[in-house]
Amino acid sequence: MDDFKNPFDGSDTQSDDNEKESQNTTHDVRAEAEEAIKRYFESHPTAEITIEKVAPIKGDSIHLLIEVQGWADPIQVIFSTEAVIGRRDPMLGFTPEIDLTSFGGYQMGISRKHACIQRKGDRLELVDLDSRNGTFLNGKRLEPNQPAHLTHHDEIRLGKIIMTIYVQQEELT
Repeated sequence: MDDFKNPFDGSDTQSDDNEKESQNTTHDVRAEAEEAIKRYFESHPTAEITIEKVAPIKGDSIHLLIEVQGWADPIQVIFSTEAVIGRRDPMLGFTPEIDLTSFGGYQMGISRKHACIQRKGDRLELVDLDSRNGTFLNGKRLEPNQPAHLTHHDEIRLGKIIMTIYVQQEELT
């Protein structure tokens, strides 16, 4: 118990750069995440082949339903042009539009500003915001700051959190 250091009490004056970085950034889960995606593709060999066509986005608002794997209640999000996915930072007073803090965001490897969903005309794009643990769309890692087409029923993995996106049209016919 003597080895325990509270990262928030400020009494650790002998911290090296790595310890300071770990206090201020996201927990690094890259190795665990890579192993998880490897196991996923071993058990789902045709996962990459699934392609679903969906109608273009219409209306002023985008309505998303986001199911987080392992959680009962989905996240409902409405936005017009962009929604940041990440975790709350009370020190800076920042809360993203899609806040994964209550899903264990820090422990699961979610950056404060991890990724964002943007509207581009009648379609959606997912962009990794240079996150530490990366953003994966349907099993493929996104290059930082490079948009990827996002559609209904796509799977997004951020750190260790896996989510399924459902695009809901403003006017259902």
